[in-house]
Formats: sequence, C-alpha cells, structure tokens
Amino acid sequence: REQRYIDVSFAQSLLDDLLASADIPIWDSNRPSVLVWMALQNNEGERSMMTADSNPQIISLMKNFAAERGLPIIFPVLDFEDRRALTEDAVWALDEEAIRNASDRYGADSVLSGRLHFTVSGELVGLWQFIFQGQVEVFDGFDEELAPYLNEPLDRITNQLASYFAIVPETGSLQIVRLRVEGIKNLSAYSALLTYIGGLGLVENVSTAEFDGQRLELNLRLLGDAQQLHEVIALDRDLLPITNTQRATESVQHYRWTR
Repeated sequence: REQRYIDVSFAQSLLDDLLASADIPIWDSNRPSVLVWMALQNNEGERSMMTADSNPQIISLMKNFAAERGLPIIFPVLDFEDRRALTEDAVWALDEEAIRNASDRYGADSVLSGRLHFTVSGELVGLWQFIFQGQVEVFDGFDEELAPYLNEPLDRITNQLASYFAIVPETGSLQIVRLRVEGIKNLSAYSALLTYIGGLGLVENVSTAEFDGQRLELNLRLLGDAQQLHEVIALDRDLLPITNTQRATESVQHYRWTR
C-alpha cells in the first residue's frame, strides 16, 4: 500500500498575528539556555556523574525533549576543571554554591541539577534544583520509568522559562525605546546589528536615529517593554551593556556590539 506524505509550511508573521489577536503569549526563538548536572546512585550506593559515555539513554532522552520543546540545553564537558570544581557528592547534595561556581564557565542562563537513585525495586527516586534569575527552587522526582522521570522536571522548567520570557503583543500600546550601540566599526557590523535587532521577537519595527563614528542609535517599537528587551538581549553575548556614569532612563539602553 502506497504511503503518502504532505509537506506543510507556515507563515510565521501570520501565525504571530493570530496569536496576538487571541492574546496568546509568544515565546521568541531566542531562548534561555539550561545547563544540566546530574549525579546518579545505584542500589549499592555507588555514585557517579552523568556522562554521555556512561549514560547515553539519559542524554538522548533529554536531547529529544529539548528538540521537541525548543529548549537550548547544555551538558558539561566534565573535564579536569569541571571535576575539580564539582564532585558527584556535591551534585548529590545539591550544593548551590559549588554548582554555581562550576557553572560560571558555561555562561548558561539557568542551571538544572538533579540526583537520581535507582532503587532495588526498580523505582527512580531523586531531587531537583533549578537556579534561574537568582532564585533557587527545589522539587522532588519520582517515577517507575526513566523518560517520564526526566520529562517532568524539564517540562516544569520549560514552562517556567516560557512564562517568564513570553510576551503578549498589545498593538495598541507599543513602546518606543532608544538603543545606543557602540563598536559599529564598518558596514558589515551595521548590517549584522540591524539583522540581529530586527530578528528579536518583541521588536515590531527598527529605524536608525543617529550614526556618529562607531556609535549607532536606533529607535525600536516594542511589543513588550524596555525591561523585556534588556532580558532578551542578555540571552546572547552579541550586545554587552555599558555602565554609564550618567543615570540612564528606561527609554535609553546603552550597549557595545561584540561581533
């Protein structure tokens, strides 16, 4: 019997308009990364760090979830530097300070740490810790199957991140924000910056206000607000905030282009 397929493509702008008209929050494609640490303990009490070589099924299940939900997930390389900074016992204890220090090198936007105990009866029992925006949340893990045991915390933090970063477009109350950017050295940098800014989901329109040497000022029409713009930009490393001795207003944000 012949099997047929249908190839469907979607117009993102039209879908965004439909979501906006229904007041449904939109989570931009520029999303926060999650660094994952895990310590495992067998029924004999032996502990080890989760690695791609020793625990390929766990890694695969997490990657599949991340691909399905569009979640940028990072696994530590567990080299000498990692193992010196963070032991399996520290992860098992969910030592917040040790985990934060070991995670700094990765520059992730959030950190999920977990411990998993495989009981003699075949149950999976553990504990999870999620660090995001300076807040720490700890919650239990329990299941009889590996996939749902891993999916539950991943689903939980994905929903939390989506709720934090998603915007509800309100076309009747668009906010205008001035973006001042240093380090625009040539036409290529100018073009790359405009492409980057224009690609941010909450930017409805971008126009050049002033160009002086290596400094460029842009006027942005936002579907959200200035604080949301700041947090979305912080997810990347292309624009770094510049500390100004003058008091900055909410309508002006000052950055340096690093590409």
